[in-house]
Amino acid sequence: MPEPGMQFITNDGTSIELEPDGAGSLLAAVRALDPAAIDAPCGGAGTCGKCRVVILKGDAGAPDDHERRLLGPGPVAEGVRLACKVRPARGLVVRRAVASGTAVIRESFSDMHGTPDPLVSGAGLYGAAIDIGTTTIAAYLVDFGSRRVISTASRLNSQRAFGADVIARIDYAGRDPANLAELSALARGDALALVDQLLSKAGAAAAGLREISVVGNTTMLHLFAGVDPSGIAVAPFTPSFTDRKSVV
Repeated sequence: MPEPGMQFITNDGTSIELEPDGAGSLLAAVRALDPAAIDAPCGGAGTCGKCRVVILKGDAGAPDDHERRLLGPGPVAEGVRLACKVRPARGLVVRRAVASGTAVIRESFSDMHGTPDPLVSGAGLYGAAIDIGTTTIAAYLVDFGSRRVISTASRLNSQRAFGADVIARIDYAGRDPANLAELSALARGDALALVDQLLSKAGAAAAGLREISVVGNTTMLHLFAGVDPSGIAVAPFTPSFTDRKSVV
């Protein structure tokens, strides 16, 4: 009987079946299917010690000295390993060791002050405002008729699996155009998921959504737009764009 593939168990008990190909790391294999399943603040460089998993079954090999120093003797004795250091192998059953956390925001305003001049106005029409942070994404649904925020939502940024800071993500995006497209897709997927939550919480019809405005730091906006942010990380630290940009 052929040996089974590999199984990864997430924080909520969901089982992800992996087919090991003998290359890469467990971290890379898992985030190819679910980028948010394992946090990796260093982007998989093996320096942060945060992508911890527990080996429940199978042979993951022995940790090297560097991994032992990051984990400490207690966790190693309990079967804890770093996902970036484990090679996927048939028969392995692995569980996420550390909770990924939750994102929480508090509504800081409910009225639009001053004399706003929206592109669209009228009863039953809405706009979504999305603030993309390096760690957390916050979103607000504005009723253009009443000029009030009628629902809020937030979630952790799915890009965090590729690094906790903008430098790590710029580095990852710059290695291959496919990496940039991957990070862009994650940001847009998070934004669309939040818009769905906003509309559902407010009981608003999707047909009434007229505008989505996205803000964030320069790197996050480049990644959202699918524009190479490499120029931001090296002198003279020049972004590809600074003006308002429309994204389809």
